[in-house]
Amino acid sequence: MAGSFGKTKRADEIKKDKIMFHNLQSLLSGSIKRVGINQQVEESLVMEKYKEIIDGILAPEEADKVKTMYARNKSLVVASLSDGITEKLQKEEGKIISKINEKLGSDALNKIKYIT
Repeated sequence: MAGSFGKTKRADEIKKDKIMFHNLQSLLSGSIKRVGINQQVEESLVMEKYKEIIDGILAPEEADKVKTMYARNKSLVVASLSDGITEKLQKEEGKIISKINEKLGSDALNKIKYIT
């Protein structure tokens, strides 16, 4: 009986270790997912803030010719139907980036790339 009791205890320890490992794995997986979601939210906010800022820089008919395409890795890609509007925005790029980062309270954007 004594030998049998020892084996059962060892099996219980192994079972507890597996449960703890599974719980740790679940926690890490959840954290990684949250980080990914947070990054997606920040990228979406960068696009939203860019639109708000250019609406204050450009006339409404000019702003309608500019569309944010996507934000990724602290870069924003913007499509423009006018070279003149693109040049105007490129001259303001430093100010636009600073305003976006200030509004978001982080270093969310480093570069804007324009596609014409």
